[in-house]
Order: sequence, then structure tokens, then C-alpha cells
Amino acid sequence: MCVYLQSAGTGVIVFLLENVFVLQFVILFPAVIHCRATVAPLNPFYIAKVLEFYLSDSEPKLLLTLQEGNRRAQSAASKLNIPHLTANLHFADTKITLFDQRRAEPSLDSMSTVVNDPSDVAMFLHTSGAMGHPSPIACC
Repeated sequence: MCVYLQSAGTGVIVFLLENVFVLQFVILFPAVIHCRATVAPLNPFYIAKVLEFYLSDSEPKLLLTLQEGNRRAQSAASKLNIPHLTANLHFADTKITLFDQRRAEPSLDSMSTVVNDPSDVAMFLHTSGAMGHPSPIACC
């Protein structure tokens, strides 16, 4: 899974999960961090305009949702040319599968060159902000 995520490159990966306490989040969060990417969790219940703002502001490399997806977020991501990936947890063998029809499977060799750095940003969040616009915060 890390290999697949790493093929998107370093940068922000937006998570759109209904609950950050689901097993998928617990597994995906460290996988994204290991790839030197940044997690940007978003509330899947935001309206389309708000989702589009957050996606535009965070400039993610990809949108990651559960298998059932999120039409509003996928539409906003599509407008902004942000690729969409779905994560599906198989409880029988406790594996998460990432699915993207447009991408080929990356090589395992690509992970051997990934080394995390203390300056890597782990999480990208927004505060309620001032002047009616949320303010971004990078967490190392």
C-alpha cells in the first residue's frame, strides 16, 4: 500500500472518512506519513462548495475515500484535476486495497529510496480562521 501511495509523490493526500476512528484511518495515516506525504483529513459531510475550497486550498496529490466514495468530494476533486483513490479494508485478511483505474501498479523498488525527514509535514488542518475563511495549519 505504501508503494502505491508513494507513487503519487510527496505532498498532501486528502482523507475523506466519516470517522477518523475507523480502522482504515488507523492504517492509512501511518502509510501516508511513511511515504513522506501529508494527511489532510476532511469532514465528508461538508457541502460541495466547502469541499472545493478545502481541496483547492490544500492542493492535494490525491483524494482518498472509502470504497463507497463521496460524490460531492469526487466532483470537486474532478473539477480541480485531483485523482481519486478508494480504500477498501478486507477484514478476512486485514489488508487494505487501494484502487485507481488510471494508475499502473508501482514497483516495490521505489520504496527503498523513501527516507522520512524531521521537517516532513505530517498533517495539514484548517482552523475556523478569521474573516470568514478557514486558515491552514501544517503540523510536523
